[in-house]
Amino acid sequence: MFWNCRGAASKAFYRYCKQYIDNYKPSVFIVVETRCNPGKLKDPFKKLGFDAMEASDNIGFAGGIVIAWKTKEININVNIKDRQFIHVKVNMEHGGVRKRGGLPASVTRCEKMRKRMDDCQVSDMETRGPLFTGRGSIFHGGQRIYEKLDRGLSNDEWNFHFPEAYVKVLPRVDFSDHHPILVEPFGDFFLSQKRPFRFESVWMLNETYKSMLQEAWQEEQSILVNLGNVTRGIDKWKFDSFDKIKHMKKVLMRRLEGVQRKLQARDNYGGMRRLEKQIQQELSDILNKEEIMWFQRSRTKWLSDGDRNTSYYHMKTVNRRRRNKILMLKDEGGNWIGDQETLKAHVIDFYKKLFTCNKSLCNWSPSHASYPRIDEKKLESLKDDINEAKVKRA
Repeated sequence: MFWNCRGAASKAFYRYCKQYIDNYKPSVFIVVETRCNPGKLKDPFKKLGFDAMEASDNIGFAGGIVIAWKTKEININVNIKDRQFIHVKVNMEHGGVRKRGGLPASVTRCEKMRKRMDDCQVSDMETRGPLFTGRGSIFHGGQRIYEKLDRGLSNDEWNFHFPEAYVKVLPRVDFSDHHPILVEPFGDFFLSQKRPFRFESVWMLNETYKSMLQEAWQEEQSILVNLGNVTRGIDKWKFDSFDKIKHMKKVLMRRLEGVQRKLQARDNYGGMRRLEKQIQQELSDILNKEEIMWFQRSRTKWLSDGDRNTSYYHMKTVNRRRRNKILMLKDEGGNWIGDQETLKAHVIDFYKKLFTCNKSLCNWSPSHASYPRIDEKKLESLKDDINEAKVKRA
């Protein structure tokens, strides 16, 4: 991901960065125009999950380039580092003028850029999203300048290894005049799946959790019906209490992207400009609320469970999810299956055969193991009602 942030010294920089990192999870994050000492950015990038960083020296309160990456996902070697550029080599395990408004683009500069691209044998990558990546000042007549300033370049060898790769232009937030761009090397292969229902211990710290369970559990209903009611009740309660901020953030980002596309198509939309300003303010309020919510939740967790190394448990969870993710399987003929729908059908068919009775007779062998019998008194006690005293003794 690349972003011209126009200053990274404020606390708001971390908050807006976290918004992009949480949603798009890039392996490399490049920030330009930091306008501050690179040493001050080590801790923020470490909190965002990037354990390696290279930076160029800024010139007073101007310039500054930072490249941060995750060493477990990508390897970066710096070849040349200068105040105005950083030339790196990236290893992974697994064109034309675009401008609207203002003076015409400089033909001489465009030709220089094209010549350098030809000398390096690179070309523009496929881009998805808004056409322009930078918003300039308002020109004469009230027309704003839009340009495609940020782009992804790749050579033939890289295109061969990553044929589905493309550059996605993300919505612009009010913190900068530039859109972040996200490089998707594997295309749209990894489809998001609905997560299974799991209990989270943090729910019990909410005062409304107990009353929600009492309302969902009906004594006259069977256990199966009540379990279904509790599941639906928790999903609704969790959305209203924990997930609503995250959901609203996604809605605002989608609205912001649509409004900015309209503004780029036609600038003289007074209502659209006011709407963009309103959405930017709502997004800023949501991010503030999210920051406060996570602070309160982590603080309460610390008071309840003591001082925990949360980063260690987070990394353990991430690594387990990576190990458990099934991307390809071999069929009975030894052929690899990678298509998502074919993979699902193959797994379902396997378990259907596994648990289908073939009506064949089974020869049982006697076992030498012996199991103790439960006397009648204890057996009858299992039928008694469960009370608080029994739970405490257990």
